[in-house]
Amino acid sequence: MKSLAILNKTDYIKGGMLFLNSTQFRQLPNDITQDQFTGYWKLLNKLRRNKKINQSLFENLKPKSNQTPYARFLPKIHKLNAFRNLKYRPLICAQNSFSKSGAHFLSKILEQCLTLEEPDRGKLDSFSVVDQLTGIKLVNNGYLMGFDIESLFPMIPVREAINLAIDLIVKYEKLPLIREDLENVFQYLATDMCFQFNSMFFLQVDGLPMGSPLSPILSEIFLRKYERQLLDRSNQFGILGFWRYVDDGLILLSSKDFVIQVKNVLDSLHPNLKFVYEFEDMKQINFLDISIKRNEFGFETRIYRKPCHPLTFVKWNSNIEKRYKIKAIENLINRTQRICNTEISRKEEISNLEKYLVNSGYPLNLLKKLIKSTNIKLNTKRSECFSVPKKIIYFGISYTDNQTTSYISRVKSMIEKQYGSICVKIFSKSKNKLSDFFGDLKSVKTEAEKLNSLNCVYKISCKNCENCYIGETGRPLFVRINEHQKSNINLSSSTVNRHANEFSHEIAYDNVEILSFESNSIKRKLLESYYLRNYRTFNGNKSSLELLF
Repeated sequence: MKSLAILNKTDYIKGGMLFLNSTQFRQLPNDITQDQFTGYWKLLNKLRRNKKINQSLFENLKPKSNQTPYARFLPKIHKLNAFRNLKYRPLICAQNSFSKSGAHFLSKILEQCLTLEEPDRGKLDSFSVVDQLTGIKLVNNGYLMGFDIESLFPMIPVREAINLAIDLIVKYEKLPLIREDLENVFQYLATDMCFQFNSMFFLQVDGLPMGSPLSPILSEIFLRKYERQLLDRSNQFGILGFWRYVDDGLILLSSKDFVIQVKNVLDSLHPNLKFVYEFEDMKQINFLDISIKRNEFGFETRIYRKPCHPLTFVKWNSNIEKRYKIKAIENLINRTQRICNTEISRKEEISNLEKYLVNSGYPLNLLKKLIKSTNIKLNTKRSECFSVPKKIIYFGISYTDNQTTSYISRVKSMIEKQYGSICVKIFSKSKNKLSDFFGDLKSVKTEAEKLNSLNCVYKISCKNCENCYIGETGRPLFVRINEHQKSNINLSSSTVNRHANEFSHEIAYDNVEILSFESNSIKRKLLESYYLRNYRTFNGNKSSLELLF
């Protein structure tokens, strides 16, 4: 469920600047993103030229865009009494930065390495925790304690985390690069991130940026190294179970007598790691979305909701496709059945769900029907069936009313009937966005950011007529614009200057417009052809990929 928080702008900026006023960040006199991009591009070309990486690896590591990341500070409104002393969670939005694509690729490589390093340690979620707790039979009463790591990503020493990551890549030979080359690549993708906030530029000199694809896996590698100091001596400290999800942890001890020893070990793991502890109360503790209670037989688990949970869901009469609401109910029922491990707790939670959903306008008879059908699905073993895998195609359609659902069904049926080897996944999307109602709050790109953009279709206008030039480029836009300005009239690429010279017109190089973004070169050329058909263009302005319809 989405929410909208409206804040006082002065207070918001003050909160952000207070966070940035630390030794982890340094204010810059200007934006250095272009210098970093140029340095990284030269590094990749050098590695390719020296045949240290092949074309495939080059494509995976190369930038797909080049915009300066920006900082956002998300208000922690989920805390009790949050607005009395509102705190913020920092988030560096690097979606269109030059480091995003390479960082995403390296994160996948590191996940493979971590799986090879610890094959028995799978991904943790609420369901796996419940399954493991249900299988534990306590000889003695045991004791539960929880912990939270304060400001995890900003506190991770980035250089140390990178060295640990490179150790894994070298150990399992996942990339054909020597250590020095890997250090250079990580230098650009995981350190010294330049970003903007409140029209100022900052450099993060230590810690992992929240928003980088590499931050979660680097923090996991770092934490696992130091956790081993505790887990390798689990018998000594009476540890019967240990679970951690990012920065939240749960420890099962054989006795309360071990609490002080375990706490001392955790506090001494690393000077950057600061822990906040929680201890069971009346044999009960909360972890993730699970409420865990000890008894003489083992553990009873239930759904846990924070005290500030609104206990409301998407309204039944909201303008959202019906199938999404039904699927949400089925997921809530499935979650209840898997987390509540006793019949009593399941019945109580299902009763609560009915009450919350009825308050949100859901028909009670529909809820009863879905509860019954979902329980049947959960208790029925799926029979294995073997089929030829199909290519999946996704596309979205704006949702208006129930007629959209009927239209989606007809389109899906028509395509799959015509092309049997294709599986079509059509999703509906909202026609209106929150940003449509707050036009003055929309993000506006500066001219420098726009000219640094990659993988775009652009339009160059004429100041004296309605004609224009439509082009596309996978390089930074400013490079292509410079080529237009410097081109000679005798060259085939001089369409813009030919128009200016022939009619004595002035070209609006200071107001280039980006029409669309697309990283796939074929799709980008198709977009270029589409726009060429919809604008009056200069003579000779042609696409390299003509549309046939």
